[in-house]
Amino acid sequence: MKYDVEAYWPITRRCFVGCYYCPVPERQRRSPTKILASPAQWLEALDKTEKVWHLIISGGEPFLYPYFEEFIQTISFNHVVTIETSLRRPVDKFLRRLSTANIPMINASLHPEVNSDNDRFAYRVRRLRRAGFTVLPSVIMTPSILKRYDDLVDSMMDRNVFPVPRIMYGSAGGKEYPGAYTEEEREKITSYITEATTYYKSYYWGEEKPTIWPFLGIDHWFDDYYGSLCLAGSKFLRIEPDGFVYPCHESQPTLGSIFDPDFELMDEPTRCEVTFNCRDFCRRYSALPGRFEEVVE
Repeated sequence: MKYDVEAYWPITRRCFVGCYYCPVPERQRRSPTKILASPAQWLEALDKTEKVWHLIISGGEPFLYPYFEEFIQTISFNHVVTIETSLRRPVDKFLRRLSTANIPMINASLHPEVNSDNDRFAYRVRRLRRAGFTVLPSVIMTPSILKRYDDLVDSMMDRNVFPVPRIMYGSAGGKEYPGAYTEEEREKITSYITEATTYYKSYYWGEEKPTIWPFLGIDHWFDDYYGSLCLAGSKFLRIEPDGFVYPCHESQPTLGSIFDPDFELMDEPTRCEVTFNCRDFCRRYSALPGRFEEVVE
């Protein structure tokens, strides 16, 4: 999977799952998606940069984006696409229009706390896999899921689906996670990640692992990258639904709209001034003090 620049792209805020830890305000999750440009216009804007992009398409729920299949089909002509979805929507049209070309991964998030239809989720995972797509199902390790993860895995394995444990980043019961995990809970999560790593070893992309890597140990979630050199803005960006591009987080000054005639990426690393830890992206594009050579190689 070769690309020049990577971008996290929540194409819509719209979502009906209703996770209590979701950082997107409910008003935005319930609002209709505004269409800023046609799929062809988005493709033209990406191509204008003369870069091959790896676009991590997220949301909200990206399958709720109007004409989603046409959108993915168009931008994947020249660029690489990973999709993050809850698989709450049918995949029939997706399978009719899309092939596995330039779509190396679909990250499917199971939400048993707000949606008990695990059969339908597993059915869609299996259909996508039969069509040749690499689908990695996962579940956020909220306090309640952590207590019943073993039973959940047993239940989903009966449906030939193994949900990978993902670290929770948010609030629950007045506590902030992942910092609120107890030592015992961290040990449990570590053992679960080890088990999932063994199960999914055939999914590894050789030495080049995907940026969003749920098999990463929990201790890495507490790394502090503030003040370190970072390639955000040049090798990694965040594209908002309105077309504006940020080095990594929307709290930063924007680089402008990707539709601006003079839009350009940054050309050198800068010091991180963002207190929000982007976790997977910080791990790949930033460096702890004294380790920047690992990033620029």
